[in-house]
Amino acid sequence: MRRRKHPAASGREAPRPDAAVSVEDTGDAEARGGSMAVSGYGGPPPGDHGTAPSVWLHRTGDATAIGGAFANSGYIGKLVLPPREPAPWPHQVGVLPPRARWFQRRAEAVAGAAAPCRILTGMGGAGKTQLAADHAHAAWESGDLDVLVWIGAATRSAVVAGFAQAGVELCRADPGDPEQAARAFLAWLRPRAGGRSCRWLVVLDDITDPGDMRGLWPRPTRTASPWPRPAAGRRPWPDPAGRW
Repeated sequence: MRRRKHPAASGREAPRPDAAVSVEDTGDAEARGGSMAVSGYGGPPPGDHGTAPSVWLHRTGDATAIGGAFANSGYIGKLVLPPREPAPWPHQVGVLPPRARWFQRRAEAVAGAAAPCRILTGMGGAGKTQLAADHAHAAWESGDLDVLVWIGAATRSAVVAGFAQAGVELCRADPGDPEQAARAFLAWLRPRAGGRSCRWLVVLDDITDPGDMRGLWPRPTRTASPWPRPAAGRRPWPDPAGRW
C-alpha cells in the first residue's frame, strides 16, 4: 500500500491562478485489486495541447492504492501503465466459505464429484453452499485444481463482477470494462489446441434466477467443472453446453 498526500492538501489557502481547469476539494482516491481511481483531474486540458497543462488543483486529498491498483489525487494528463502479468497457477479468485464445523459428507456428492457440471437445488438452509464449499476445499487442498473461482451469484451484475475479477487477475483484462473482462475470462476457460491445460473449477453460489446466466455459462471440459448452487429454481437450467 502506498499513500501520498498532495501538497495542496496542507490546509493553506493557495492563490487561484488563471487556469483552464480548476479542481478543488475532491476528496480521497482509493483503488483496490488492479483498479484505478483518480479524484483530481484526468485527461488533457482544454485548449492548445502543445502548451503546458493549464490545470489548477487544491485540496484534492490522499491517494491510496492496494493490491496492484493505481490511485492519484492530482493531475494526470496521459497515463500509460505496463501490462499486468497474469497471476501464476495455482490461483484462487473470490472468497471460499470455510468448511462447516459439523459437516457430514454425502455419498451421492462423492460419487458424482467428477461430473463436468453439477447443479444443486433445494430449499434454503438445506446445506447446498456447505456441500459446494466442501467439494471446492477438497479439490483445492488435494492439488487437483490450477484455478478455483468462487462467486456469490445472487444477481447477474454479481456474476459479471466475479468473472471480470477473474479476467483481470488471470487474463490481464481491463478492470475498467467489467463486461469485456468477464467475456475475456470465459474465453480463457475454453481449451486451445496446443495450449497449456488448466484444471479449473467455477462455483456460482446462490443463483436466484437462471436467466441471469444467459451468455455467462462456462463451457465445461473434461478437466473443468462449472458448479452453480442455485436457490429454488423458477426457470429451466441450460444444459452443460450452455444451451437453453
